[in-house]
Amino acid sequence: MSGSGRSRDAGRAIGEQVSGYAAVVTTGIYCRPGCGASPRPANVTRFGFAAAAEAAGYRACLRCRPYRAAQPLTWSGPELACRAVRLVLGGALDRRTEDELAARLGVSARHLRRLFAAHVGVTPDGLARSARTHFARRLLDDTDLTVLEIAYAAGFGSVRQLNRACQEVFRAPPRALRARRRKTDRLAADGGLTLRLPFAGPLDWEAMTSYFAARAIPGVEHVSERTYGARSPSAAIRECSSFCRETTSTSSCALTFPTGRS
Repeated sequence: MSGSGRSRDAGRAIGEQVSGYAAVVTTGIYCRPGCGASPRPANVTRFGFAAAAEAAGYRACLRCRPYRAAQPLTWSGPELACRAVRLVLGGALDRRTEDELAARLGVSARHLRRLFAAHVGVTPDGLARSARTHFARRLLDDTDLTVLEIAYAAGFGSVRQLNRACQEVFRAPPRALRARRRKTDRLAADGGLTLRLPFAGPLDWEAMTSYFAARAIPGVEHVSERTYGARSPSAAIRECSSFCRETTSTSSCALTFPTGRS
């Protein structure tokens, strides 16, 4: 009986076994919830934050790509730690130090680091660096910005800092990471802007598109099985159009603007 139970557990996906990020000891890889990988439960270690898994020496799964999911903002930690995490993920350390963050929270920097070590698993600077590196990786995947532009947009002071962070987190330099991006990641190259909106839980896409279809304005909105589109009726921006489509874990919205000027 116990043997069959172990066999069933070994075949379960990570998303069915644990919440938070799951790191597999035998492979050195960590995954986000919902990943289809099926390691043995005995080999799985749980982390509340991707940065904590990275600090412990694990690298991101190439299948589920944890860096493309938003970091959790709620967990069973002290209120002070929760507030500090929200500030860090909001960019509080992009131009300030841990000492300044601690002063803002009314505690010493040493106490702040102790809280993070106990409840987050990584230092405040480590959490901020991980968030910046994840954002930079998204820009490498989704845009055609240069590595220099991405370094500054993600909050790094130089390309060298970005290179070092990518090597630490993803085990590869930025140019090598860009070469691995998937075709579906790349944004529109014809003046379009794509916004990907992650969502948690089930999305009743059919009900939503049915609602839009019943109320669509002829000549302005159009609805198909998997997409919703609209064109601005304004004369000033009449060439601007948008559409939304459903993907596995995100709702993608694209805005296309005119390339010329009237």
